[in-house]
Amino acid sequence: MFLSLGLNIGLLASAAVGLAAQQTVLPIVTQVAENTAGTQIAITGQGFGAATPKVVLGTTSLSIVNANNTNITATIPIGTPAGSYLLTVQNTGSRLVGLFAAALGQIGPQGPVGAPGLPGPSGPEGPAGPSGPTGATGPSGPAGSLGLNGFIWTTNVIPPGGGIYTFAPLGTGTLNGDHGIDNNPISAVVPSACTVSALNVGISGSQVAASAEIAVFGANSHMTCIAATAGGGGGGYCSDTDHKFSVQGGDRLDLRLIYTGDGEGIITTTLICN
Repeated sequence: MFLSLGLNIGLLASAAVGLAAQQTVLPIVTQVAENTAGTQIAITGQGFGAATPKVVLGTTSLSIVNANNTNITATIPIGTPAGSYLLTVQNTGSRLVGLFAAALGQIGPQGPVGAPGLPGPSGPEGPAGPSGPTGATGPSGPAGSLGLNGFIWTTNVIPPGGGIYTFAPLGTGTLNGDHGIDNNPISAVVPSACTVSALNVGISGSQVAASAEIAVFGANSHMTCIAATAGGGGGGYCSDTDHKFSVQGGDRLDLRLIYTGDGEGIITTTLICN
């Protein structure tokens, strides 16, 4: 039995929207579920390929139990602590990489119910006896092992060419002109206070020789990540976990993309705030 533990806010549509038929396949991960024993994860999506894909959790390569084009079962290393991890799946045929933010770890048990109070003594016959004292409230149960707050925002966009684009970290589709995605606001509103702790960026595409520099702006702070890919396809990705900053509910965040090079690439971002 698997428990679905993927955290994903926003749209994760096919990253190939608006592209001509491609000669390479981009893996798309839609769900990651952990079994109750915490020993394996089941990965669901598409584009994993006919050959065994490469799966990395954080910085650890996972052993593959079985895999096909839409499903992968992999072993979780013993001693892996609960938490939020960047999961990457690489199609070994196309060498393209799909990104997904997976939360691992079980929720802690509910605390025990407090003991009931002692009953009062029985009164004599006739008038009713006094009521017994009220029992004390039982102690609170322990906190669960995984207490994540905040959000994870995933974006898949296709810039039409070299240039600078500003767009909300919740979009999918083809960028438009110099001002972001059609019919979407430039910024996204933070739902609750949290710490922006990681920006993960992937770039891929057919016959692409380009680099993508993405910076996230909010609360007068920002983090930056630069991913690059060489001609003939392939892909690259990067992660910024050093430039953390805090945001409050109602703050606005936006992404700024500087796209350089030749070819129409696919830019995938994952922004984690916890």
